[in-house]
Amino acid sequence: MKPRFLTRATPNNPISWQQGACLAKRAGPFCFFPGPVRARDPYKRKSNMQKLKELFYKYYEQISYLFFGGLATLLSFALLVLFQALGGKAFAVGIGNVFNNAICILFAYWTNRTFVFKSKNKGKAALSEFTQFVSCRILTAVLDQLIMWLGGTVLGITLLLAGQDCGPLLVKLFSQVVVIVSNYVFSKLFIFKEKTK
Repeated sequence: MKPRFLTRATPNNPISWQQGACLAKRAGPFCFFPGPVRARDPYKRKSNMQKLKELFYKYYEQISYLFFGGLATLLSFALLVLFQALGGKAFAVGIGNVFNNAICILFAYWTNRTFVFKSKNKGKAALSEFTQFVSCRILTAVLDQLIMWLGGTVLGITLLLAGQDCGPLLVKLFSQVVVIVSNYVFSKLFIFKEKTK
């Protein structure tokens, strides 16, 4: 490659960091640098924090959905433990799980509407949105109930930790993964989509 003749930087003649390093090393007004150089301004490089912010804003919807979905999952686990302590395993995976799903559906609707998809619908549109949300969540709640029934009652999955039966928690964990993915697809494609006028 032919060396390229470079001069010191001026407002009309920016140089790259490599060219600047060469100039500083030579401590002279000129330097030769082989080949073309992509101009870079070290003062305009993005910091890691700026890159993280950009990624966060770019994937805000997915990140916030996972965060609030995680909170709903924790709420679901907390209610399961509470119902198991109050009424036993049969109650926790049966009627208690129905109450569990109802509470978590309301919590999920509020967080999805307010923080994740930031829906601005009002009146009939908001009512329609809520109806669709509850319908889809009832569908995934039935799926959750089926998984809990199969894992907790039919298969009788048991996991003893510190003298406690944690089998229902293990089944609930698997169920929540299936439910969270299904709910995101329903919410994104059918419920909180932008309304066309």
